[in-house]
Amino acid sequence: MPRSTRPITSVLAAATALALPPAGAEAAAARPAVGATTTVSAASQPRPKRTTARRTPTRTTATRTATKRTSTTKATAAKTATTKTTTTKTTTTAARPTAARPTRTTARRPSTRPTTRTVNRATAPVRPHGPVVPGKVAYLTFDDGPTAAYTPQVLEILRRHRAEATFFMIGQQATAHPDLVKRVRAEGHAIGNHTWSHPNLATSSAGAVTDELRRANQGIGGRVRCLRPPYGATNGRITSLARGQGLTPVLWNVDSRDWTRPGVATITTNALAAPAGGGAPTILFHDGGGTRTQTVAALPGVLDSLARRGYRFDTLPVCR
Repeated sequence: MPRSTRPITSVLAAATALALPPAGAEAAAARPAVGATTTVSAASQPRPKRTTARRTPTRTTATRTATKRTSTTKATAAKTATTKTTTTKTTTTAARPTAARPTRTTARRPSTRPTTRTVNRATAPVRPHGPVVPGKVAYLTFDDGPTAAYTPQVLEILRRHRAEATFFMIGQQATAHPDLVKRVRAEGHAIGNHTWSHPNLATSSAGAVTDELRRANQGIGGRVRCLRPPYGATNGRITSLARGQGLTPVLWNVDSRDWTRPGVATITTNALAAPAGGGAPTILFHDGGGTRTQTVAALPGVLDSLARRGYRFDTLPVCR
């Protein structure tokens, strides 16, 4: 029992003895004297309970501990709740579906290349080869046309490869096929003069040369700036007469020899040979003057091989 409760028990016992009535002589003898009563009263008077001052250290410590634990628990619970809320928000945000970006359609910029030619390349596929090497250009040329049998086939192959070429037309053929002359120009190719009837100008008189060139220009129509003398036969006199008609003579440095019809493989090998004298390859083909099925068959392979080497295909500058 705690120390503070002992005096209270003694006082209660004395108070109980005083309150009981005496029984007989023993009771009388047991009564205390008057002086003793004062002493007993003073000594045995119960102390008032100090409920306010009494301390209960154990309970206080336990209470503080409980309070502290409660506070800690609440704080932990609050942090946990906050963490859960944040996690839930983060998860919700992450789970939110991302809106699909609208497809941007960019208008194709028109070519800034200065030219007066109208080129229809809308349906042409992109060449499946490597990038073009700057400065590497090959000039494809076709003589003796146009012809209804082969010129359209050549034009289609060039269109698929996005290649431009130069057609040296005989005046008689151009007059017979004005639609092909128009198509060649419309698809971005250049046209040169190949005389009116394909004579050997080196053995012709000056008047005959002039007449051949003039009539061919008229038969072709439009602006014609260059000349390829038949058989490559030229000299200073022919050059002077050609310039008098506003024409610049131009030959070739790679001969496919397709006019001999040696076979597709041989035509391809000849066309891919190194240019005679160096420089950009100017390759001689024919789209007229005979059967040109081998030329048509060899042309795609020649274009593919040159494209893989980094060449682009353009018209002859002097013929534009």
